[in-house]
Amino acid sequence: IDGMLSGLNSRTALTEPVSASIELDTTGPLQSPKWKARIDASAIEPSKILDTLPAGSADIQIDAGGRGGNVRGTASILWPDVLEHGVAIDLDASFDGDEVNIGNALIALEDLPARLRIGGSYQRDSHELSATLDWSMLQWPLHGEAAIESKEGTMSLAGTPANLDADTRFHLHNAATGAADIGARFTVSSQALHLHWLEAKTLDGTVSATGNAAWSEAATLSLALEGTGLNTEKLAGGLASDLSFAATLELAEGDAAPAFALNVSELRGQLAGYPVEGDLAAKGSGGEFSVSRMRLRQGPNSMTVSGRIGRENNLAYTLDAPQLEAVHSALAGSLAGTGTLTGTSAAPQLRGTVEGRDTQIGRFSSTAVAANFDIDLRDLGSATLQASAKELTTGETNFGDLDIDLGPDAGQRRLTATVSGGELHFDLALRAAQAGASWRGELETLSFGRSGDEPWTMQSVTGFAADPVSAKLMRSLCLRRHNASACIEGNWHASENWISNWSVRNLALPSLQPYLQLIFSDPLRLGGTISGQGRLFATADSPWQADGSFYVEGGSIFQLGVAGAFDQIAFVGASADFRFTPERFATGFRIDFGNDDFTQAVVETPRSGTPDASTTPLSGTLVIRFSDLARAPLHFREFTRLEGALRIDAKLGGTPAAPTLEGRATLENATAELTELGAILEDISLTADADLKGVDLDATARSGDGSLRLAGHLDWTDEGVAGTLRLTGENANAVSIPQARVNISPDIEIALAKETMRISGRVEIPFARIQPLTISGARRPSADTVIIGEATASKTQRRRDLDLDLDVALGDNVRFDGFGLSAILGGALNIANPQGITVGTGELRVREGTYAIGSARLNVDSGVLLFAGGPIENPGLSVRGVRQMQTVLVGVNVSGTLRAPTVSLFSNPPMRQSDIISYLAFSRPSSSLDAEEGEAVDQTSGALAAASAGLAVSDVSDRLGLDEISIRSEGREDDSQLVLGRFITPRIYLSYGFGLFEPINTLRLRLNITERLILLTESGEENSADVFYTWDR
Repeated sequence: IDGMLSGLNSRTALTEPVSASIELDTTGPLQSPKWKARIDASAIEPSKILDTLPAGSADIQIDAGGRGGNVRGTASILWPDVLEHGVAIDLDASFDGDEVNIGNALIALEDLPARLRIGGSYQRDSHELSATLDWSMLQWPLHGEAAIESKEGTMSLAGTPANLDADTRFHLHNAATGAADIGARFTVSSQALHLHWLEAKTLDGTVSATGNAAWSEAATLSLALEGTGLNTEKLAGGLASDLSFAATLELAEGDAAPAFALNVSELRGQLAGYPVEGDLAAKGSGGEFSVSRMRLRQGPNSMTVSGRIGRENNLAYTLDAPQLEAVHSALAGSLAGTGTLTGTSAAPQLRGTVEGRDTQIGRFSSTAVAANFDIDLRDLGSATLQASAKELTTGETNFGDLDIDLGPDAGQRRLTATVSGGELHFDLALRAAQAGASWRGELETLSFGRSGDEPWTMQSVTGFAADPVSAKLMRSLCLRRHNASACIEGNWHASENWISNWSVRNLALPSLQPYLQLIFSDPLRLGGTISGQGRLFATADSPWQADGSFYVEGGSIFQLGVAGAFDQIAFVGASADFRFTPERFATGFRIDFGNDDFTQAVVETPRSGTPDASTTPLSGTLVIRFSDLARAPLHFREFTRLEGALRIDAKLGGTPAAPTLEGRATLENATAELTELGAILEDISLTADADLKGVDLDATARSGDGSLRLAGHLDWTDEGVAGTLRLTGENANAVSIPQARVNISPDIEIALAKETMRISGRVEIPFARIQPLTISGARRPSADTVIIGEATASKTQRRRDLDLDLDVALGDNVRFDGFGLSAILGGALNIANPQGITVGTGELRVREGTYAIGSARLNVDSGVLLFAGGPIENPGLSVRGVRQMQTVLVGVNVSGTLRAPTVSLFSNPPMRQSDIISYLAFSRPSSSLDAEEGEAVDQTSGALAAASAGLAVSDVSDRLGLDEISIRSEGREDDSQLVLGRFITPRIYLSYGFGLFEPINTLRLRLNITERLILLTESGEENSADVFYTWDR
């Protein structure tokens, strides 16, 4: 101790019972003392201070200070033998005579979000306690995946330690039952607890309880429980329910073992849409369990159980389920049976019968099943079993009839099992005799295979012997089929040296396909033959070990190609090996495709020596090399052709419970041809750095005279792929098909989220040549049109909502030739899709060009497609085409919208329409035309009538329920007709034409007799009938 009376400083070192150092600084100790202290205790054992604490070394650090009765401080506790995480405490308290007030005490665990906050007061003289506890983000276990978690909760305490009242409310969640909101009130003393009430909102219903617990002498628990409106869908394999129950539970601590008594007086409600009722009375203690009654009925199905299980068994059951689909969606048909469990716990004996009709259990089904059994589990030498299943199937495979028989035969037991009459064949027969705990016998028959094919057949009778500590084959057990064989030989012993060998020779991989289909719904299709050998062995002082290898010759992989057919990818050879040693397990495989192309993987892990190997470390590598992707077993529908060198190097780590995989994939000197757009990407260079969380992507390519780059990061999440990619480029060819060649200079960001995909940025089109195919008479379908057989997205397939904000700008070299327009285009456009409707804002202009109507070709001196925020497929039109002669100006105005354009003629000086058309086509008036030129003028007039009327009335046909409203002309202006038409049936079409310039009306009937034979009749100025027959050659 040193200092003055106004301020003292002390240093204290403790050595027993614990080692610690204490620093104390005091200011004004004689008046209003203010103090600060620090305590460091390293490697102490708290159990030496208080023997009720757990053993183990701890590090404790405390920093505190205050004035008078106020204290504020922090503490850190590291106790690794007891607590996996460090504990941090933040305390603000005060002392006033006999009262202790805790303003705030916050307890947190290191590196975890869990928090516990305490506040309240304590009277030292009366021992009165008043406290509130609030917590957040609690879970068990404290780290990793939570089995139980409480995100929030509170508890209030009032009273004395001899009689403490508690009220609590909290939210609880676990994987089995989901979320629960729980409230309770109880009173606890030093020897008992009284539960006033408990209510849990869970499983869409409510569970309530009252009861008592005591521990003064022997611990006891008594609860009364009720449940209403419970939906056990999460607990009962997806079966929805609405259940209620009333029950009591009694627990008592006994001399040797605890005893319980459970009484469910009522169970009622609905399960999977069927009414449910039942009850249960059971009790047990010290390994003895008895059921005085258990009755359960669901719709037409029922089950009863009564009796006892323990040192002496006497249990009986009955099952009557004529409607198994009411029990579970994976079941169907009927199943009924009775049985007993008798004997002792050391030698139980099962007797019973089972029968079923049209029974389905999971993937297996049978038209009739039956079984009769009498089995003494200690003396199998007297067991009998007869079982059968008619027309046994699994998935799409029909096994046929299964028969199993186990019974006495000349002092021995003989087991036979056959499958016949279906797609597969199986035949087994063995005979054995029991002497005490030992068995000795012969495997007489074993064969199996597909019906109609040569089966796998055992070559000779094989003897065997077995007892609780050893087993042995007297000779090699070999199965053969054609020139293939599979053999096993050897022995096993629990404590001595033993070895077993196996081998496979010339096994055709396609022959395994029927058996793989029994396990996998869509197994991999392989070709070639496989051979291999290995051994399983152990020594007296080491655990079992194993090693082996396989190799494949003439191998091939079959996979579904882009055309829907299976493509064959051949490989030169393949091999695999594995090795179990006392220290580790290692395995690997390699597939060689020739030309130094291969796929290779190696995995290793230490041998844990425990049943749970989920936390043992993993290590491994994956290497893939393809000098040309054209030879790789890969197909992408987006690419017609894909070539280039692929290189993948990855490392495996982590544990079996939490594996990690990270690596890099590169693609060099690659070429890809886009299937639909026709563009060819060359000199592709791609680098992808990936792990199980996401991938960093960077790719460049040359396309035409330009280039592209795609870069960004994507995350793999439970909701799908998320992240951002950026596409940039300069004058890259994006479309190269007969109808169009388009180059782009993009700067686009593609952002993927859980339910949306946002595409934003700018695309410049420096070059384009567009020549769309002419589709004569094409019309937009009406809003109520239904496309039969139209592909729709799967209900389970989640599609992202598209969010567009794209600026498109046309460069100086964009040309369009089609539908009479030949022009160089320019302008800019913003494309967006609010509410899922693609709209445009901006305008596209005709810089220069010509427009043809009939035989007239006009210079376009102005042309605009105006997008004013409406649907992008229907912009406004403002096009003006003219012909200028010395004294005459004639032209055409096109206005309205793309779906409903309006065409009009004009001239200066004003003149008749026929003269305007004549000047447009021949640069002179109609009076100076010859007959051939006059016919051309008539054709142009009809084209103008169609352009001004036929397109404008297309929407009217939808409103009137007609299939056609159009303007038709036979070549002369006075022949133009307004035609109304409709399909009377899918094969009969009726139309009526009204003359626009002459009072001539025409009725037409078209009958499609077959797809090739058509009858056409016409009644008007002239009557006619025609028969058309078409064929292809």
